[in-house]
Amino acid sequence: MGEYAALRDENRAIGITDDAKKVDHAPLYLVDTAIVWWRWRHDDVEKGLCTIASWDEFKRELKRQFYLKNAAHEARARLRHLSQKGSIRDYVKEFMETLLEIPDYPDAEALFAFTDGLQT
Repeated sequence: MGEYAALRDENRAIGITDDAKKVDHAPLYLVDTAIVWWRWRHDDVEKGLCTIASWDEFKRELKRQFYLKNAAHEARARLRHLSQKGSIRDYVKEFMETLLEIPDYPDAEALFAFTDGLQT
C-alpha cells in the first residue's frame, strides 16, 4: 500500500483537492501490479461496468485489490515485537511504515510502542 501513501502525500503537496483530479492523477504513481490493475479497472470504467469517480471510491477499490484482510492485525503483531537494532533512522522508518498499515492505532499507544522499542 505504499502507492496509496505516495498518492496521498503527492496530492497534498501539489494542492490537488478535487476528487476527479485526484483519480486522474493517481495512475502516475502506480507501479508493477498496481498499474496493471488500474488499466483493467479503467477499461471497466470506460465500458460502463463500474465507476470510480471519487477519491474514496478509488481508495476503496485499491484497498480491496491489494490490502490483505488481516494486514492490520499482522502489522499490530510486528509493531508489538519491533525494536531498534540499528540506527534510530532505520527504526523510525520501519516503525512509521508499520504504523501506516494500522489505520485506527491510538497515538498514545503508538508513542508507548515506539519508546518501548528504542535501545536503552
